[in-house]
Amino acid sequence: MFSAIVNSFNGKSDKNGNFPVILSVISGKCPQKRVISGTIAGNSSMEIGKTYLFEYTEGEEHPQYGKQYNFTKVSEPLKALEIIQVAKELGRPEVFGKILSREEAKAAENAVKMETAATV
Repeated sequence: MFSAIVNSFNGKSDKNGNFPVILSVISGKCPQKRVISGTIAGNSSMEIGKTYLFEYTEGEEHPQYGKQYNFTKVSEPLKALEIIQVAKELGRPEVFGKILSREEAKAAENAVKMETAATV
């Protein structure tokens, strides 16, 4: 479990025209891949600038993007005193996982393309 502020993320809109959000971790342990589709954020009633408690689960591994994570909002927006209390309970923010370099990401993308072409 971790607490995070929901912030806008400078990315492309999804197929529903909603822009992604990023979870800025305040306390607890969270995976590095913490950008969420704008549609998913909206469906979960996440508001930009608000702080929530979240849980995450590992999803299926994607051949191009690696480990995937699913995030669940488990609280209503936290108030200031609640944020402090949660931070004491969950501890310092810890973000884990590897971020691929541009070269590594390109190599993974090419490997997926080659694999796809071989199966067609």
